[in-house]
Amino acid sequence: MIHKMLTFPLLFLMGSDTPQPLFDYTGADAAKAWQTVNDGVMGGVSEGKFKITDKKTLEFFGTLSLENNGGFASVRSKAKKLGLQKGDTIIAKVRGDGRE
Repeated sequence: MIHKMLTFPLLFLMGSDTPQPLFDYTGADAAKAWQTVNDGVMGGVSEGKFKITDKKTLEFFGTLSLENNGGFASVRSKAKKLGLQKGDTIIAKVRGDGRE
């Protein structure tokens, strides 16, 4: 089993000269906009979780298992209109735990 951790401090939309945050992790309900989807949906036993940290970032962590033909854990935002237009650029700043 592999334990991983990723931190998502920033996710910006670059459609103009000024970056615009796409997600805000500062509100009391910030976590409600996110959900985990793990390989349990197809019989796997991986476990992914997330939390909003004191630094107002989203931290995704868990254990990845290849048992039962599994092998994925994910975090995703719930459906939200982002106002994306042709030519926009999304910049994600992600930090891992250093393991491969």
